[in-house]
Amino acid sequence: MQVPDSTPASICEGVNAAMVKGDLEEALRIALDLVASHPDNPEVHASLVVVRKAREEWELVIEACYATIEACKKASVGDAQSMGEALALLAEKKVARFEAIWGLGECLKQLGRWEDAIAVYKGMISEGGTEGAEALEPLVLLYVDTGKEDQALETFMSGYGNDVTSVNLWHEYGMILKCGGHFQPALSALRKAIEIQPENGDLWSDLGYVYLGMDRAEEAVFSFKEALDLYFPFEEAWRGLGRAYSKLGRTRVAERALKKATEIAPSNCDNWYELGSFYHRAGRIAEAKAALVRLDEIDHLIAMELESEMNETALPTLANRNSA
Repeated sequence: MQVPDSTPASICEGVNAAMVKGDLEEALRIALDLVASHPDNPEVHASLVVVRKAREEWELVIEACYATIEACKKASVGDAQSMGEALALLAEKKVARFEAIWGLGECLKQLGRWEDAIAVYKGMISEGGTEGAEALEPLVLLYVDTGKEDQALETFMSGYGNDVTSVNLWHEYGMILKCGGHFQPALSALRKAIEIQPENGDLWSDLGYVYLGMDRAEEAVFSFKEALDLYFPFEEAWRGLGRAYSKLGRTRVAERALKKATEIAPSNCDNWYELGSFYHRAGRIAEAKAALVRLDEIDHLIAMELESEMNETALPTLANRNSA
């Protein structure tokens, strides 16, 4: 395989920018051009998956997903001219494969083909390899979505030798359920993990985010404080604590918590996004703009998303900054 001249991020930057702007026609045009000019690059196929999903072209999503998976199988780092190029190709494959595997199940669900989606993922798992391992999570969520929670847990537990005393089992299972929007079973799984290892701050922080998803802010505050008692410089827990306090209308302590997160991890774009969004909701536009400027220095596309959320032209030159 010929190594692309650009990194995966720069190759698909035009698609990403068009998607942020909501211009799906332009995003599709760019993605199709990329597939034609880089037929062996998994990332450009994955970009087409994203665009097709946004356009709700489900049959074409299936086609794009399979093309992405095939490109991942063919891709090799053997032609890389440096370690940097090899790492870029590995990252490209990982992102592309993830998008394709999840996209495949999503579009089959949209078409009402639930059993087909389950069969596809079970087939991937039986074949083993990286695709099989990464198909486990969407298969679990498909089972839960179709009311088969016992099969979901049984399928996931098989990967841990059915060891119900494993903290990792309950933690990972809970996080899968959380990401799928199944907060009540996620809560149960994380509580079981905490019963086994109550001194684990990651578990308490993740429990806090589950409570946030359930709009149970008081319990979220308690969970994040437990996490911070175990590890004070835990920026993810500070960010969650700020969000929880904000939901409770306690703006002073919310601001302090969110600013603490940016102090601990000043290069984490999630922290600046959360702080900028907080200031915007509070009507503190100058401070929201300052957070947006800082976010733009870290990640231009995410800054554009925050600017769109603010629904105002906070930085007139933001879109053109990278070309300056």
